Amino acid sequence: MHKKETHGRHEENTEGLKELLYKCLKGRKYLIVMDDVWDDEILDELRRSFPNDENRSRIMLTTRLEQVGLHCPRSYLHRMHFLNEDESCSLFCEKVFGENSFPPELEIVGKKICRNCRGIPLSIVVIAGLLSKATKTHHEWEKIAENMSSVITSNDEQCSKILDLSYNNLPHHLKGCYLYMGIFPEDSDIPVSLLFKLWIAERFVKFMGSKTIEDAAEEYLLDLVQRSLVMVSEESSRGKIKACKLHDLLRNLCTNEARRGNFFHVSSHGTPLDVRCLRRTIIQGKSDGSGHRARVKGEIPVIVLENLQTLSVLENLKRIPNLKKLGVSYSSPPEAPLDWGYYRLHNLARLHKLELLKIEFSMPSPSFLRNITFPTSLRKLTLEGCCLPWEDMTIIGSLSNLQVLKLKPDAFKGPEWEPIEGEFDQLKYLLLDGLDLKHWRAENIHFPKLRQLVIRWCSSLEMIPFGIGEIPTLDSIELLHCSPIVVTSAKEIKEEQLNMGNDFIRLRVNDCYQLNTRKSRMILEATAEANSGCIVS
Repeated sequence: MHKKETHGRHEENTEGLKELLYKCLKGRKYLIVMDDVWDDEILDELRRSFPNDENRSRIMLTTRLEQVGLHCPRSYLHRMHFLNEDESCSLFCEKVFGENSFPPELEIVGKKICRNCRGIPLSIVVIAGLLSKATKTHHEWEKIAENMSSVITSNDEQCSKILDLSYNNLPHHLKGCYLYMGIFPEDSDIPVSLLFKLWIAERFVKFMGSKTIEDAAEEYLLDLVQRSLVMVSEESSRGKIKACKLHDLLRNLCTNEARRGNFFHVSSHGTPLDVRCLRRTIIQGKSDGSGHRARVKGEIPVIVLENLQTLSVLENLKRIPNLKKLGVSYSSPPEAPLDWGYYRLHNLARLHKLELLKIEFSMPSPSFLRNITFPTSLRKLTLEGCCLPWEDMTIIGSLSNLQVLKLKPDAFKGPEWEPIEGEFDQLKYLLLDGLDLKHWRAENIHFPKLRQLVIRWCSSLEMIPFGIGEIPTLDSIELLHCSPIVVTSAKEIKEEQLNMGNDFIRLRVNDCYQLNTRKSRMILEATAEANSGCIVS
């Protein structure tokens, strides 16, 4: 759900979404899971959004507060208990050995370790993650057991002690990567693509033989997942981790360790910040016109940011020549008109080292985006809400190093896109998402190196050009909430290539087709995992 700048708009948006949720669920059998609920008022707010059709639909919630569970009418309350010794050992062995019992030589010390976890599942899982990576000898495990039992503490303190122990036993190259995850808000899903870029920018990731640095970053993350320090929250269609998150206790560990080691600094509103040696910064907040501009200027004197490499939103871009990644997001305008001159991006072409750019509007974009000039160094470009005409696409197509292009809702407006030969000669990934495009007149010569084509929520699109299937490098087409005619054209492309002896194109289709409206899009994306789908191989 998108946050609005004014309370009135937020209330209107929330009520509309609750009504749409009710309509979406009405007549269906559903299972709703609400995790880690802290406030019973939320239950009252959402209760009327869940229709009761007496069809054995269920709502399940988890909470740490008994009064929240008791607040639910006609509910079955299951009180979680601490695990007994047998349950603790069973969970521990499953995580370490993949079975329910200890090897004879580790049984005594293993049970000692489990007892020190005091029946707390998180402690058991984390210490199991540590020992799964350690040498499986009695001597090594005995050292861990002694460290765990050196101080008699309460359950909460014991859990924190075990988490500290697991962190202290991390390899040196993983400690910085792990602590860095504490910069993300509590309970938030962390996009893996962003996380890898930040790790690499901080030089936490080292090259590993013939592997790319991105592959090395992926191995770092998998190691943290296998140690049960990081949870996977979303996977891609290829089974790779797309988003991850931290348990709140583990995030507390990150922030506490970072504070002790002066690893990163979180600046609250009004807190002075010395930026003379700053290399990376993220500015989070709302734009409210001139006041916002003065505050940003006062806190971040642009003239001294000569070492900055990664930035989100700032004026006077030409004075930051080393910038590699830039994200610009314009939220809903205030009642008073904005000074658009302040937000003008006319200096983008001077950022000769810029590789990644994202521009996002959640309001009608001004005319200054027309004929914008991008630096030729761009490798990845994401646009949303810019409402550009397709005629301006030639500006993007001429970028000689562009490999990834993501066109999100309303990035471009208009029914027809006809690419020009000689453009997009390095493009490997193309996303068309939430566009009103109807006729896409493309041939294989227009995207000669394209590998992945993803089309989502383009309900007006009449077909995928058959020439796309003739691109020799194309290996996958993914469709999400597209019209049946688009799905048919994709299947015909695959069948035609099969008849020609080309069996390398993978087609992934989500078979749930809905009207492409803004509100239904929000609801259906939130419930996408509940919808059925198919993979055509």
